[in-house]
Amino acid sequence: MVWPFRRRRRPGLDLGVMPRVIDHWYRMGDDHRDRIIAGAGDLVSSITWEAARGMHLDDEIVSTIAGRASLLVSGRSTDQLRVRTVVVHRSTVVLDTETSGPAGGTRSEGRRHLHGQADDSGLVLLAWDAVSAGSRDGRYRYDVVLHEFAHSLDVGDGMFDGTPAVGGPLRDRWISIASERFDELRAGQDRGVLRPYGGTNTAEFFAVAVEALFDRPHQLRAADPDFYAVLADLMGLDPCSWVPAPPIVNPVGPS
Repeated sequence: MVWPFRRRRRPGLDLGVMPRVIDHWYRMGDDHRDRIIAGAGDLVSSITWEAARGMHLDDEIVSTIAGRASLLVSGRSTDQLRVRTVVVHRSTVVLDTETSGPAGGTRSEGRRHLHGQADDSGLVLLAWDAVSAGSRDGRYRYDVVLHEFAHSLDVGDGMFDGTPAVGGPLRDRWISIASERFDELRAGQDRGVLRPYGGTNTAEFFAVAVEALFDRPHQLRAADPDFYAVLADLMGLDPCSWVPAPPIVNPVGPS
């Protein structure tokens, strides 16, 4: 007897998820929302989605990730994202690691908590608890989907160097301004918007800057208008046009 082969259904795009995962969805113009929906649909259909260790992938989970990721390229083309496979873990991945010790020739063992990772082969790993929590690190929001897909955008030109595939005067302008801000961040000159983790290297700087562009655009523009302008031009969109400005807080308090 030949048993029938049951083919696993491919996840589809759930449009009802979009207003929940895209901040200020209804403040965007129809054209921008249409680009996000089209981009999310492209990602759902073109990427191989895999569940790790008992994780079940449904339309809501896949649409949440694709929706957030499509926001990143809503001013560009999804073809510029070097993503082939997304593997979703149920929770943060804990890895046993070994690093160089304090003295020459020695090694130190430890554990690394991994919320997400992207490599140059097109693999993106995400921890669903970090994705769904929208976790915050003190005063900074950590957006793991934007962060890891920003790495995939960065490596579109073949290198994790903090500069996605762009040419001409815009490339020169971005490298000039971003290099100065990267050096400032490494020197501890915090303007209060970018997570200090961006000082790790230029690739992490770009990913952290992308997080700030979407999650704290008005604060970024107020703190560093030149950097905001070149980053917005690089991404091909202006989040301040749809994200409402935060309320002004009186530092003195009520009279």
